Amino acid sequence: MRQKQLIANIENAIIYLIRDGANDVGVKILKGITWLELYGDVTELFSVLKKQCIQIDFVLKYKVKKLMAKGTFANVFLAENAKTNEQFAIKCFDKNQIQKSSKNLQSLQKELKILRLMRHKQVMTLIETFETVSYVFVVQEYLRGGDLHDYIARVGQLSERKVHSVISQLVSALQFIHSQGVIHRDIKPENIILRSQDNVEDLVISDFGLADFYNFDGNYLYKQCGTPGYAAPEILMGQPYDYKVDVYSLGVVFYTLITGRRPFQGKNTDQIFQLNEKGEINFQNLHLKAEGLNLLKKMLEIRPEHRYSLCMIKSHIWLKKIHIKTHLSLQYINVPESVKSGGSITPRVLMTKTYNAKQFLKTEQNQSTERRHYKQQGGRYNISIGNFTKLQGIVY
Repeated sequence: MRQKQLIANIENAIIYLIRDGANDVGVKILKGITWLELYGDVTELFSVLKKQCIQIDFVLKYKVKKLMAKGTFANVFLAENAKTNEQFAIKCFDKNQIQKSSKNLQSLQKELKILRLMRHKQVMTLIETFETVSYVFVVQEYLRGGDLHDYIARVGQLSERKVHSVISQLVSALQFIHSQGVIHRDIKPENIILRSQDNVEDLVISDFGLADFYNFDGNYLYKQCGTPGYAAPEILMGQPYDYKVDVYSLGVVFYTLITGRRPFQGKNTDQIFQLNEKGEINFQNLHLKAEGLNLLKKMLEIRPEHRYSLCMIKSHIWLKKIHIKTHLSLQYINVPESVKSGGSITPRVLMTKTYNAKQFLKTEQNQSTERRHYKQQGGRYNISIGNFTKLQGIVY
């Protein structure tokens, strides 16, 4: 007789800890009108599952301290864990804004899916996700050092040794991102964050809002995207592209680090776009050894078929020749559940007006009773981002 197995997709399902009559601790997973309860030693299980699921008791676990950045669909807050006082960056999405467009909703779903795959010290990692009636909260590490753009503006061009360190870390991070089938598509100094002030020896790639899974047919949610001045020419021209678009953007970052300025500069966005599309760069008088200049030119090759891949960059003599200490940051790691003081902000988004964090917390306080009403409300909370499927009986 064939054995019958139950299979369920728990992505974006509601999850929380429960107790039965005997005070045994369990985990409850709720998706639509279907739920699953598990009892026993569930602490470790909960830590694993909560990365794929969504919790609903945000105001019980975090204290919002202040607004750090404000955007069209999401604001970034500094918050503290209510038990440990550890600080985190909370990216808060307004569901009313998200639900205005199916693309906005798909973009949020995709960003969460991609963040859940990230397990590298030099890549921003999702810690946990919460949802209320009005908001989706994405908890991330709080990075204190500011972004690479501000660092360059403050110190100017970097020494070749420091540039080597930065590029080494970013190559390793991008290799991991690409190994998960993901193209970032917005590599630039504003999306590269320092973990601590003025320390370029420990960087993190952030902001996966424009990232997508590589598609051979080019069927992306947003096909032509990125930042003028950093995007690969093939993206700007609407041509087919692959992972090498991130290599080109990394090359622009490389150039900026060496010179203290961007290779494409114009009076407005249109001029920058046109210069970026042509890909004509002045490589004269760069303070860079011949091997480094050779690598830079290969990374900024306008023809993708002649542009270096990440593997070719990693094996290039310039990255091997300069003697520096081996970085722990070049290792793939599993980020612990409790990340020591660390979150990120979105540096390119500036706060345009003051914002009362206490008022924000007050509006969410009434939702702390959500756990008591899950039976009546069913899939009310994650209906906007959940891909609901009931438990299915599959016969083998």
